[in-house]
Parts: sequence; structure tokens; C-alpha cells
Amino acid sequence: QAHETTVHRIDAELAAGGSLTTIDAPFAADGVDELLACFITRRGGRLRADPPRSLRVRCTDAAGDWLVAIGPDGVETTPGRDGAECTVAAPAADLYLALWSRRDLDGLDVAGDRAVLDLFLDKVHVRWS
Repeated sequence: QAHETTVHRIDAELAAGGSLTTIDAPFAADGVDELLACFITRRGGRLRADPPRSLRVRCTDAAGDWLVAIGPDGVETTPGRDGAECTVAAPAADLYLALWSRRDLDGLDVAGDRAVLDLFLDKVHVRWS
């Protein structure tokens, strides 16, 4: 519930046109973990790839490093490691906002095959009605 409330707060701040309240790095890393390890790995998600693809997501200012394996039957997230087709690295709060669909990728370090990250962002849209 803490991350849902935070994202609603961010939505309100964005709608009001003001600046965003700072998101603590450990909290943001926890939110990235929730998205990558719980949210996108649920059955019935839209994120699929055939042939399989791999995305590494790495926080640069907090503990957090994940490998997202995207296959034809779904997604598996494990602790990160080298060898992914694409790596995105940034401060935890920037990853939090980008992966929860609340900011663009400007300023994030993207290395490797950008198409993997584009696939992720195309299929994973976090919105509440």
C-alpha cells in the first residue's frame, strides 16, 4: 500500500504542475523490487518475448540489482548479474518513477540493446483508474 499511495501522491504532484517530493533511495529501491519481483511476474501479464530477452535493472545509490528474464510464457526476476542484453542503471528514485510510468528515461544510463527496455516500457503500464 505504501507504493500505491506514493504513486498516487506523485500523480497529484504532476497534475498540480509542481515539483515532486523527494523519494528516499531505499524506499524507491523497494518499490522497484515490488514492480520487478511481484507485479510483472504475475500470471496474465502482457510482458512476453519469443525469443526470450533479458533486462538488468540496477540502482546506483541503493541496494538493488535485478535480472528480468522475459520469455514466451512470462517473466522471471532474479538478482541481477552481468550478461543481460540491456542494462538500465540510475538512482533508485529515477528508476522508480520511470518503471512505474511516471517519467521518461532522460538521464538514465541505458547500455546494450535498447529494444529490450522499449519492450518492457511498451508492455508494462502502471495506471490506476
